[in-house]
Amino acid sequence: MQHRKSRRLLYLGKADFQTVAERLRCRSKLGVWARIEDELGYVPDCTALLGEFEVAPGVRLTQQMLSDTESLLIMGEDTPGNRQCRRGRITRPGLCVACLGQWPGRARSYLDNDFDDEIFD
Repeated sequence: MQHRKSRRLLYLGKADFQTVAERLRCRSKLGVWARIEDELGYVPDCTALLGEFEVAPGVRLTQQMLSDTESLLIMGEDTPGNRQCRRGRITRPGLCVACLGQWPGRARSYLDNDFDDEIFD
């Protein structure tokens, strides 16, 4: 989810068993909007950005890999709408996520274990 004017990423999430619209409207996302409002002072107009996965030949995209990728991006972007994975997460050493196309984030790629554990104490 991206702030329409500032283009800042506000929330990262996956919709592996629902449509994006269903995921954004579900009850469990009420806290997301509240956290964004707490940080910004209001809930801005947002744009939903969608991405797709491309994995190496012979590698299967699993639910766990999807979750690990989501948590790596959340930690790297420190999005205000996300509560989990902003300070610590279970790692998947060697996971490399390349963000291509119109990615508005801080970095174009993330390699798991790039984060200095001392900043999360």
